[in-house]
Amino acid sequence: MTVNEVKVQFALGTLDIDGLIDMLKPLPGYWEGIIDNNTSKELLIYLSSNKHSLVRYYVAGNSNTPVKVLEKLSRDENWCVRCEAGVSIRSLEKGAQ
Repeated sequence: MTVNEVKVQFALGTLDIDGLIDMLKPLPGYWEGIIDNNTSKELLIYLSSNKHSLVRYYVAGNSNTPVKVLEKLSRDENWCVRCEAGVSIRSLEKGAQ
């Protein structure tokens, strides 16, 4: 694990999301894989209300995100978040058939 990955995991663990966003700004695309399928549902629920649309976007695309959270994100103010949540909901519906 790299130093940045350790810092990210610490920030997620302490819920210092604003500090985490500031740290990751110079690293485009670094959020990919940070909010992954091992992220707890409780943390995903918490992050779904984050003020940063990029965080909400990755929560919307996470397969561990509860359906109620996805439904909420499908009405998000950010178009990309809404679309990603819609894709996740359709994927769940397709998998349930």
